[in-house]
Amino acid sequence: MSSYLQVYQNFKKPLIIAHRGSQKVNHFPENTLPAFTEAQQLGAQGIELDVWLTRDGELAVFHDRHLSRLTGLDQNIDRCSSVQLQQLRFLGHQDDERIRIPLLQQVFATFGKQLFYNVEIKQKFGSYEKLIFRLYSLLQEYDLWEQVWLSSFDIRFLWQWRQYHHRVHCAYLFEKWNPYNRWLSECKFIDFLHPGITLFPQISQVIEKSRPLCFWTVNQEKDMLALASQPVFALITDEVSLVLKTLASH
Repeated sequence: MSSYLQVYQNFKKPLIIAHRGSQKVNHFPENTLPAFTEAQQLGAQGIELDVWLTRDGELAVFHDRHLSRLTGLDQNIDRCSSVQLQQLRFLGHQDDERIRIPLLQQVFATFGKQLFYNVEIKQKFGSYEKLIFRLYSLLQEYDLWEQVWLSSFDIRFLWQWRQYHHRVHCAYLFEKWNPYNRWLSECKFIDFLHPGITLFPQISQVIEKSRPLCFWTVNQEKDMLALASQPVFALITDEVSLVLKTLASH
């Protein structure tokens, strides 16, 4: 067992990872610094966030490829520079200077080793080489090797990351338990499995793969209670307070 995995397995209960931060109390937009701060204040041990490579080679924290849902701009995020993105405002929060699209560097600089980070790499076209180079440089700069793991639905990213680096673990995201995903779950370059919570009825088959499990998105009390007795190292949720309350009573 790697020392990296021991960091997680030292916890008696699953790590609570806030899905895109917390939007439940102050209704901050997802994937923003205030949303991550709220998650930490509520008691989450980590945050899940999404990243895209910008036109100028930075990593922007945002979920959608297209910017219209949250900012109203009719443009894809990977066609914008980091400077352009920092100037945008979220719909309904135009007067709040705190609420902007953060860069991953800003997130790491703000929270450092206070949190764990599940960094989801959003699917892109072509090579991930530039993204991998920038991501590795940030992990090195902030010394977050034991706080970060990387996840993606795109198996190409996980494979490409492993060709370059081995210190940070990779997690495969999936929402179907079909022959293709069963085969992928046994690949050596995949360290963790991230099944959707809808796959919980099939958990016995997933557990057989002997890979650390982190379910997403666990928002129902019945699912929280069911997972509490299973060998999962983390769970991703929009309901941080409810998870903490539920697990405390288990």
